[in-house]
Amino acid sequence: VMRAMIVGRSGRLLNSQYSKRLPLSLEIASKASAYMGASNGIWKNGFAFDVSPTNRVSMFTDINVTYTSAKTRNKDWDVGLNWVQQFERSSFFFPAFKTVYDKDTSVLNSFFTAMACVELEKVGERAWRNFTGRSNLTNDQLKERVNQFVSSAVKDRFDGRFVIEPETYFTEADVARGYSWSLRIKIYAPNMKTVMTLSLEARRLDDLQQ
Repeated sequence: VMRAMIVGRSGRLLNSQYSKRLPLSLEIASKASAYMGASNGIWKNGFAFDVSPTNRVSMFTDINVTYTSAKTRNKDWDVGLNWVQQFERSSFFFPAFKTVYDKDTSVLNSFFTAMACVELEKVGERAWRNFTGRSNLTNDQLKERVNQFVSSAVKDRFDGRFVIEPETYFTEADVARGYSWSLRIKIYAPNMKTVMTLSLEARRLDDLQQ
């Protein structure tokens, strides 16, 4: 389970006549639309919102919860909650965009990787639609063409974030049936970085001169 995201906090929209409180999930939806919502499916370079300053809140004011203790934030993280906190005295930001996937060491707890996986599933379905019913290809020809189809479909799609490798193959059951094949699409993604260990070291000025 990773195709879900829980967003906490609410606020009031800036530059809007609507005065009631709304969830900050609208901010993420807007950012995702700008970055991932092009009609050609290509993620727009420069619109990634997991980097500063685009990870800052720009649509809302009067956010209902602006501070939680580190202990509470750890609990929120464990249950999959996304929140905002102060970036500077008068601005707020999303420190991470986390899915509900509960393995911190997995790349699947990143919203961006999850969205890529959703699209890759669609690419796989399109591959089936394009090749189902074909009776003029050998198994090797089918493997080559399906792999090429997937590679072309994902080329330059995800703003250089991932390495994607299609693998079309035939299991023993596929060979015995004669009418089926298998497609595995591998995605290699970086881990989301969220924790920094900070240390300060005080030294004598004489130590610098040595």
